[in-house]
Amino acid sequence: MSSDLEVLATAVEHVQRKIATVLLGSVLFGVFTLLFFFSSTILIYRGLRVHSYAFLFATTSAMYIVSTVYWIVETVTLLQTLYLPSEYAYQSEDSLIHKSLTLTVCLGLNVFFGDAIILWRTCALWKDNKWIRWISVVAFVAITGLEIADAATSKSDIANYTTSVARLPVAFKNIYGGVSIFLSLAFNVWATSLAAARTWLYQRALRRSQTSTTGLTRKSLVLLIECGALYCIVWTAFIVFSVYRGYDPEGAPASYALDQAVVQLSGCYPCVIVVLVCLRKARDKHDFGSLEAPRFGQSHPSRSLLPQSPTAAKTSVSISIPSPVLTSPSQQQFELKTYSFGQAL
Repeated sequence: MSSDLEVLATAVEHVQRKIATVLLGSVLFGVFTLLFFFSSTILIYRGLRVHSYAFLFATTSAMYIVSTVYWIVETVTLLQTLYLPSEYAYQSEDSLIHKSLTLTVCLGLNVFFGDAIILWRTCALWKDNKWIRWISVVAFVAITGLEIADAATSKSDIANYTTSVARLPVAFKNIYGGVSIFLSLAFNVWATSLAAARTWLYQRALRRSQTSTTGLTRKSLVLLIECGALYCIVWTAFIVFSVYRGYDPEGAPASYALDQAVVQLSGCYPCVIVVLVCLRKARDKHDFGSLEAPRFGQSHPSRSLLPQSPTAAKTSVSISIPSPVLTSPSQQQFELKTYSFGQAL
């Protein structure tokens, strides 16, 4: 009788800790499903022969598959606890380790794909600056290497933190995972700051050319900044709870709820940008496309403005800027070219 009571007590404690987080994950997974459906429809309609659309479709599809696996494992575990508490209470340590490692790998994969999209977008926005591109690539490679090292060396560490009281996987298993999540946050802040800098350069160029700043390009960039800032806030909260409370059974539910949120939101992030930008494009009467990196080149001293058709697939605005602005001994030409929405995202 006492053993049955212990089994029931363990199951009840697990359900109390997990039901809220699984419900949160289910809601976010439902939102991700809708966003993935709409964004995939948009990308397929526009044509997957375009490399940018094909890349977005492939990465968001992979993220959706990973999120689905994560949600299924969590939901099945909760249902097993409710309907088969004895099997849950007496499951082997290897089973717990494999389950925990699966969830950790899913989290790492979604972070990897999300960072890959951010890297690609940053390189697209800053094609004119090789240093920014190289720094971004090095940061991405470092994050990926640390995540692989974390997964490869964490099997023995999982057993130390997976107890019969709080059978919850932690956000990272060792120093490699700890450094990777901090570096991933820094990478997201870096990319969001670069998007803000590009927006500022774009607005300054339009002000100098006396062109309206309410076009789709500006709105798309503002969306990138807003979504990036929100994602950085969620990621910061995730790190705080994981590092300072992740190993504490009392703090595990809050940390694990953020695990659920980060896994699903990392997939929602690119999908919501695709959907919102396309919705705004449908309402925008002046579609300027998306922003390419500005290019600086020598030109004759003049202050001429050469406007192009705002409805063209590509627009080119030539603006001569005084030398003090560009710290050049002669006046230079600021050439701003825009290209299709998919290439900027």
